[in-house]
Amino acid sequence: MGAGFSSLAIVDGRIYTLGDRDGAQYLLAFSAEGGAPLWKARVGPVWTDEYGGPRGTPSVAAGLVFA
Repeated sequence: MGAGFSSLAIVDGRIYTLGDRDGAQYLLAFSAEGGAPLWKARVGPVWTDEYGGPRGTPSVAAGLVFA
């Protein structure tokens, strides 16, 4: 999933989280049944400090995912 400390949001059979990978920070979606990747969306550059990685948890409301 990538580097970071984000928690998971599990809604309607999908798992959402954030992670630094491939030189950027991504919002990631996985199937709750089996864990297959569904999609990813770049949300910004990698987080650079002594630990690295995002710390937020995506929120889901009315069919939208907020990161």
